Parts: sequence; structure tokens; C-alpha cells
Amino acid sequence: MRKVKLQANGHTYSSWKVDGRINGIRHRRFFSDREEAEAHRAVKEIQALNEAKLVRTTASHLSGEQLRDAEAALQRLQGRYSLVLAADWLLRTFRDTLTQKSLVESIPLFLDERRAHLRRTTFQDYKTTLTSFAFIHGNKKLSEIGTGDIIDFLKFRGVTGKTWNNLRADLNAFFVWCEKPPRKWIVNNPVKDVEKFEVAQGIPEILSAGKVKDLFAFLETYRGSPSKPLEPGCLVPYFALATFAGLRPANQRRGDHAHRETGEYRSYYRSQGRGHPHHPELAKTKDVRQIVIQPCLHAWLTRYPIDRYPIIPSSASNLLRRSERSFRSPRLLAAHVRLYACRQIPQHGRHGPPAGNSEAIIKDTTSTS
Repeated sequence: MRKVKLQANGHTYSSWKVDGRINGIRHRRFFSDREEAEAHRAVKEIQALNEAKLVRTTASHLSGEQLRDAEAALQRLQGRYSLVLAADWLLRTFRDTLTQKSLVESIPLFLDERRAHLRRTTFQDYKTTLTSFAFIHGNKKLSEIGTGDIIDFLKFRGVTGKTWNNLRADLNAFFVWCEKPPRKWIVNNPVKDVEKFEVAQGIPEILSAGKVKDLFAFLETYRGSPSKPLEPGCLVPYFALATFAGLRPANQRRGDHAHRETGEYRSYYRSQGRGHPHHPELAKTKDVRQIVIQPCLHAWLTRYPIDRYPIIPSSASNLLRRSERSFRSPRLLAAHVRLYACRQIPQHGRHGPPAGNSEAIIKDTTSTS
């Protein structure tokens, strides 16, 4: 209710206006006397309250509790959708989970089951990422974790590009495992809709045949630390296997351990030009891998047999760092071994596979060399 000024027949006068809605219907009246206007407003307010609490008596098969649930549902829908439409959508899309697991109790189960199928570094990555995620959302049920929680976690870590993708992959592996039978602890994987960045891959460095020759000439005289010198050529088997067989450092560590324990590697390199099975435990892919012993590799391992020159000598990390500084070789040589042959020189092409970081490339090249 408010006082307004009205005009009629060229005259201006004041009036009290009572204006409002009851059940969507507008009610408006003007009064010259304020007391009449207030009385009318009071009547309409009582009318609005009574109509809002109007109870209709209707015969129904529903119980009192079911009727109350229906009223609560209609209030939540706020007239935007019918109760029947909402029920149809729920029945089409909702799938109940077999159990309600919390994040903090699910992670140890995942790690225990996957441990035997993962490389040690991959397992540690999973454990680190999931522990950090559980620190924030550990008490939540798995079904309560949404895509927004995943994105907030990644943004909170301040990562982008490849690191974002790696953390996303760790979380995705966990939630895919939770979603699959026989667990079915979640209905939808919250990581599925999280953005995955396109990361440009750098071009691996390729050493020329002359550079490879210089490298091995240096390795034949290299003895490591002057204070604790080793035999000249102590690193030749390591670099020969990396260069001419495409074995990564992790493969060589496992191979060196197998040789020390069982002598398994001793028979691998005695005959050239043949494919030798690389044990699944020694391969990155956990599959049997055929290694073709090229003449160049056979010659180096005959000259520097691994019975005398271990694949991974003692203090290998220090040796590799010193060899880099001495030879001024790129970090690729010791850290993440690429392949260093030079395919553009045909006469050297068959002595080693082309540069790259793929075991598929290694297999294709060695099979056709």
C-alpha cells in the first residue's frame, strides 16, 4: 500500500493504492481514505494466507507419506516440470551402485590389486596422485565426486599440458577401475569429461654415424672417476645395448639383475642375425620381445662380454654423469635413451635401428635391416 498522485479532468489529487497478487491473480484498488485502504489490505492478506493453505479433499490410493513426498517433489520442481516427466527421466537415466564406497577406503584396494600389473614407477605415480586427491576428498563417497572436483584438484596443483594429462590419466585409471564389474562402485567416470591437452612432441636427437664412432672410441678409454677407476670400456655394454638393440635404461637394469641372478643374458648375444626372446619382465610392455642381434652389437659384446663388464656397473649414475661432461654428450644418452644410428647413410643402416622412442619402430627396423 502506498500513496500515489492521480490526474483526472485536469485536476491532480492524492489516493491510497492497494496492489498485489493472490495465486497469480492481480488485485488492485484505490482509496481516498487511508483507514479504508489499510482495512482492505488486511482482508486481502488474510485471503492470501487462507488460499495458500487450502487443503483439497480428494480420494486417492496414496498413503499419507506418499502424498507428502509428492507435494515435496512438486515444490522442488517449482512448476518447471511435471512430476510424471521427472519420474520418467529418473527411471531412464538413474543406475544404482552395488555399494557405497568412500574414496579413502577404495584407493588401497585399487593399489593392492594393480601392483602386480604395473611398473614400479607407474605404481608410485598412481599412489602419489591418489594420496594427494584423497587428502582433499577422502571422506566423500565415490558417487559424490564429480567432474568439477577433478578439475578443481588439477587447477589447485597449478599444472598444465603434459603434467595435467599425466595426473588426469592417474585419476582416470582409478575411476575406470571403480566403474568396471564386478565392483560397479560408480555409475559414471567423473574424469571422462575433463579436458585433455594436446602436447607437441619434440623431435628426438639423432647422432650421425661419425658421432656414434667418436662416442664409442671415447667409451673404450673411459674409466670413470680417477679416484676409483674401473676397467676401460666399463660403459660399452650399456651404450651398445641402448644404441644397437634399443634397450631403455630400465630394461637394462632388469636385464643386469637377471644376468647376475641366473645368467639369463649370457646366451642372448652369442649369435648374430637371429631374434632372441626378451623376457616379459625385462620389457616395458610386459610382452615377449624379439631382439635381433646386429653384427655391430655382436662385435661390441664379444669384445666386452657382460660376464666381465656388467651392463650396469657400480656407481652407474655417477659414471654416466661424468661421461656426459667428458664427452659433452646430450642428456638423452644417459637418461632417456633414444636410438642413435644414422639411417641416412645406407652402408650403416643395417648396423642399428633408426632414432626414435618407440619399441614398435625398433621392431620394424630390426626385422627389415
